[in-house]
Amino acid sequence: MSGCWVVVTDPQLLQTSSIDSFPRFFHGGYCRPQGIQWAPDDPSHMDCKDADNLIKVEAPWEWLCLEVLGPVPATRNGHRYVVTVTDLHSKWVEALPMRACVFAQVVRHIVDVVRHFGYPLGVLTRLPRALVQQINVALREPLSMSSSLLIFHQQTGSMDVATQRAVGRMVGELVQDHAADWDVFLPAQVFGLCLQEHSTTRKSPFSVLFAKEVEPVRTPRPLTCTSKIQKSVFVVN
Repeated sequence: MSGCWVVVTDPQLLQTSSIDSFPRFFHGGYCRPQGIQWAPDDPSHMDCKDADNLIKVEAPWEWLCLEVLGPVPATRNGHRYVVTVTDLHSKWVEALPMRACVFAQVVRHIVDVVRHFGYPLGVLTRLPRALVQQINVALREPLSMSSSLLIFHQQTGSMDVATQRAVGRMVGELVQDHAADWDVFLPAQVFGLCLQEHSTTRKSPFSVLFAKEVEPVRTPRPLTCTSKIQKSVFVVN
């Protein structure tokens, strides 16, 4: 593997002085899972004593996080990016390959995930704000949404560091061992990750997400104030 891959984010985040440990990349001519640093974006942002600006994640599939990793070496199918959607409560991960980091491909994957698992309250992301806006507009028709599903939030990278590290190792090892067809192996690898005990919950994401056999929410769950959510601090119970 030559070059490096990064987490696709809004450029303004990189200009924030408080972000000293932003997720970095794989170095050198080969993948080194330990070379990626998944530390909190802004530790001071985690301290919140105002109950009005505190959002508790208390059930599966309420709040999700979306990240895009890449570019990595292209496969035979032309895939160079990985979009990940993680449930903050259960730690369940959906990871899907993409040919380019464009809103149409991100939209297609979000629609597939929502149709399969149901509607969350919202999806937090650090993608560029202009891209987030494009995605929200494109989601309105296929998901019958009148409000925004994706919400730009600086805390996205700090709420589930353990899962991000695990996904980083998984992608790195796949690219190293199967450079030409890592996309073929990705679905089985991410499913296997969801069957393993998570270091935070001490349970497998599969058991947490499906233990109570809760029916997926099949209609949109509109939010009243996106701007307030962006300023709130999330706490995963």
